[in-house]
Parts: sequence; C-alpha cells; structure tokens
Amino acid sequence: MGHAHRRGKVLIVEDNASNRSFMTEICGAFGWNCDAVDGGIACVDAVSRETETYEVILMDIHMPDMSGIEAATKIREMQKDPSRKLPIIAVSSDQSSEMINACRDVGMDDFLAKPINIHELRERVERFLPKC
Repeated sequence: MGHAHRRGKVLIVEDNASNRSFMTEICGAFGWNCDAVDGGIACVDAVSRETETYEVILMDIHMPDMSGIEAATKIREMQKDPSRKLPIIAVSSDQSSEMINACRDVGMDDFLAKPINIHELRERVERFLPKC
C-alpha cells in the first residue's frame, strides 16, 4: 500500500475522545499526517496559526464549545484568498437535508455520515488531497 502520492495534512475536529482517537488511527493508517483537536475553538485556533497548513479538515458538527457550522463560518471569514479555500468535510450523524444544506451554506465542501465508513472517509479525503 504505497502512499507516495498522499502527503496530506488532515485536521480532525471531534469532541468525543474515542471517536477522535479512532479517526486519528484510521487517518494515520492511510499515511496521512494529522492533528486532532477537541472542539471548534481549538480548530479555529489551529487553522489561524500561520505555521500550520492543512489540506483537509474533518469537522464534527455537534460540539459543546463551538459547533462545526460556527467554526467553518469563522474559517471561511479568515480565508482571504478564495482560490486557496481549505476543504472542510462535515462529519455528523444528523443526515437530514436541513443539516447537509446548513453545512453547504457556510461553505463546507462535503459531508460524511456517522458512524464513519472507513472506505468512504478515505475516498472523501483523498478527493481533496494534492497529488504529488
């Protein structure tokens, strides 16, 4: 399983510790470099640091400190260059059309249903990773 074309740096945003470690483990198994944070506030902080360049964010929607919708809104406000938009994949067990539309409305790029299907996770993330 060669990972030569995938050097992705993925930010996992998930308030549930076991989900967070599961996603970190899976992403690592795919050869991606990833950071994990436990909420929307930490996510916005991580993205705002000039030292970090993420290729994809996996954004949980329901978090106590700041929802994924709010965090995505703030990230989109911070991004001055629309041609370099950071891909955000919403992750939620709420698969209603209202939720999917709400995610799209704030500029999220894709939607991944919980419980997470590993193959789907890989396919969605790889769609946004740069091909080396």
